[in-house]
Amino acid sequence: MRTVRDLIRIGAGQLLFAGTPPHAAIDTTVKLAANNGYSSHKNLINAVLRRLNREGKRLVDGQDAARLNTPGWLWRSWCDAYGEE
Repeated sequence: MRTVRDLIRIGAGQLLFAGTPPHAAIDTTVKLAANNGYSSHKNLINAVLRRLNREGKRLVDGQDAARLNTPGWLWRSWCDAYGEE
């Protein structure tokens, strides 16, 4: 199941961050699953990525990129030194 999660992560990265056209990202990921012995998971992967295509942009836009890309220890250090804002 770890490989299936990794495949979904690859497809999600293509959809949400790489600017890959949705049909290409979804189709490529589903084919990759089938070609690597995970044909029984094709419908799951397809469904998850289609849902991410519909709703993922809103979720990504609502995140704090600076906070997510900074290690916790460094973030706390900066907040202690300069305040939350």
